[in-house]
Amino acid sequence: MNLDTLLKQKRPVITDGAMGTYFTQKTGFSIHECEWANISRPELISEIHREYVKAGAQFLRTNTFSANTKSLGCPLADVLEIVRAGYRLAKEAAGCQAVAAADMTAIYPRGDEETDLLPEYLAITDAFLSEGAEVFLFETLTELSPFDQIADYLKKKKPECKVLISFTVSPEGITRLGVPLRRLLDELKPHRELFDGIGLNCGCGPAHILKFARELLSYSRQYLGLPVLVMPNAGYPRWKKTVRCSIPLRSIFLIRL
Repeated sequence: MNLDTLLKQKRPVITDGAMGTYFTQKTGFSIHECEWANISRPELISEIHREYVKAGAQFLRTNTFSANTKSLGCPLADVLEIVRAGYRLAKEAAGCQAVAAADMTAIYPRGDEETDLLPEYLAITDAFLSEGAEVFLFETLTELSPFDQIADYLKKKKPECKVLISFTVSPEGITRLGVPLRRLLDELKPHRELFDGIGLNCGCGPAHILKFARELLSYSRQYLGLPVLVMPNAGYPRWKKTVRCSIPLRSIFLIRL
């Protein structure tokens, strides 16, 4: 299965759901163990991927969302091992029924630390490529940089690869940096040839994200010509006395939307 084949079906492509949330619910383990499980409990991650495929997912994201030195607090060599293992697990679970996408997000420096993170991004990208990755998803982003540079790197190194980019905005339609969605799209427009899809994820529940998805779809049809990806939160978090967070929206509401 490849992305072009999926998109030619002319109907919505169903993605998987959250990995970290389901990982903690299923195991009781800390969310901080999720990416490490690619190498410490690979059979568990494979099982989660397969459950999503069985439920109808046609697009699997690798369990690598927080796989970077800042989030995991480990050497880059360990990160790259986790990344490579994560892609292998997703690819195997996808089989011929789904597409496996190399999942990346922004790396945030700790405190006031100033460092050039582009080399780490590219090392992670190369780790995915070494396993044969053909589809990349940059998700939960609040700004375009440096993912325009990473996309350019990918397109030069492997022109046939597909690169999708997905931003996150609040219910008010702005990023945590205070940037409106429209400005993000305007910034991306000159670089549209680097991307094969654009989307929104996280940040909003389904009702709010539907409004912004319509805006995004209209903008893409007029200026970008790219397929649109939408992955909302299942509602909004509630904090319990145990200091654990829950999002109580029932799946039937998502299905109706």
